[in-house]
Amino acid sequence: LPDVKDTATIDFNGEILEINVQMLQELDKLGEGCFGTVSLADVKDHPQVRMAIKKMALQNTGENQYTAMTDLKTIRAVGSEGYPYIIKFYAALIDT
Repeated sequence: LPDVKDTATIDFNGEILEINVQMLQELDKLGEGCFGTVSLADVKDHPQVRMAIKKMALQNTGENQYTAMTDLKTIRAVGSEGYPYIIKFYAALIDT
């Protein structure tokens, strides 16, 4: 996806933050599946920000590549609609 970069600007409850992967401090593993793991994380220098992060491998691995990209697109679409019982999507980051 062309808009996935190593930094992102997000709006977290009205606070604009510039974040990158190195700022995400994992606290606890919440779960895992075929295409990644989900962890609870704090954002360094922003103690009021705590979020779930999903890590997925996006290297070209044949069929898994299609499924991981589809998973990311689905999370983005559903998490951007503001449903009350669905996660909020903030950004996708590349860990370089």
